Amino acid sequence: MAILIKRPGSIIVSHTKQYPVVAIREGVIFPNTESILTFGRKRSVAAVNAAFKNDRKIIFVSQRSSKINDPLGIDLFLVGTLGEVQQTLQGNEDVNALVRGTKRVTISKWVETEEYLAAEISEIPDVVEESEEMVALTRLLASEFRKAVNLGKPVEYFTMLRLMAGQDPAELSDQIASSLDISTKEKQAILEMTDVKARLIEVRKFLGHELKILEIEHNITTKTREKMDKSMRDAVLRERMKTIQKELGEDEDLDSESQELLKKLTEKKLPEYAEKRVKKETEKLKNFISTTRNGVI
Repeated sequence: MAILIKRPGSIIVSHTKQYPVVAIREGVIFPNTESILTFGRKRSVAAVNAAFKNDRKIIFVSQRSSKINDPLGIDLFLVGTLGEVQQTLQGNEDVNALVRGTKRVTISKWVETEEYLAAEISEIPDVVEESEEMVALTRLLASEFRKAVNLGKPVEYFTMLRLMAGQDPAELSDQIASSLDISTKEKQAILEMTDVKARLIEVRKFLGHELKILEIEHNITTKTREKMDKSMRDAVLRERMKTIQKELGEDEDLDSESQELLKKLTEKKLPEYAEKRVKKETEKLKNFISTTRNGVI
């Protein structure tokens, strides 16, 4: 029997405090993930530095269009991720930061400051179904993700560490969703899913598509490698055959012998049927010599 519950401590909380906001041009920052990001836009750098100097809390919200260079609240999605700026490395005009997503949030109020965009938020709790189906779905998704990684899917180091350590369904869905090769809108749709089971199913659908492509690429690579290996083996055998023939003196002897035989036979006045027979057998001999040189037999 399935029971719908909310994660422990997942009471909806509204924050009247204002948090710095960073607009993500492309992609989505998910809860339960860690990333090293480079921020170059002036307002983004100011927001990251402000967060790091205070309580390190920051809000990541994706842009509706990546073409907007200086987005306002109206240009951003209303559901984002509350995160933490754990470390920063200042550049000349940009800043590199290790950030960790913590909670899903919805924007309650946009606040414009002189240096950066800020907002008040409300937390969005996960809805988790405790059932055997959820356990099976979680294990299946983790297994398929490992298979994708083994086939060459690029994955961030932090994601692999968390996967190997084992996670609950909500964490797993977020971490795999973060690594999917899909559009910002598709990732945003996953971010806005509060039902963890639905989220797992949606993530598995996209992962399954990637897995099929990875398997096709793997098969093509394997067949190409086998074909190249065969060609290389044939080339080596042909070279060895030529070397052996040369060492035994067969290469020149066979050729000169066939030419001399043909000359003698053509000088003789043979009946028409005999002349045709001689030419036919001579061609066979020449073909035999040619194929032997090429390593066919």
